[in-house]
Amino acid sequence: MSLPYLFASFSAGCILLQLAADMIHYRYTTTLHQVIATVGPLGDSPVQIACPNCHQIVLSKVDYAAGLLTYLFCGGLFFCGFVLGCCLIPFCVDRLKDAKHTCPVCKTVLGVYKRL
Repeated sequence: MSLPYLFASFSAGCILLQLAADMIHYRYTTTLHQVIATVGPLGDSPVQIACPNCHQIVLSKVDYAAGLLTYLFCGGLFFCGFVLGCCLIPFCVDRLKDAKHTCPVCKTVLGVYKRL
């Protein structure tokens, strides 16, 4: 083997390695830019989520309904002496109610966030 052949095969090997590295980098960067919709636990505010029924990524619609925490606060205020209707205040506060997330497109229930 002569030195020019060794150099030519070495440089061809480096070019192949560089091409392979560029391809891996290209695959990595294209995978990195894909939209992946993952959602942690639902809260009391709207979240962006993929609907399992219509397969669209939507911002969930939140409806509030009285739950266990609402009734506990009402009972607690009643026993503290707030009898003249003040014990009904928890039914007007959304932060004390359960939150039901629905899809605005197909109206499917996506989940319910319960306070207790």
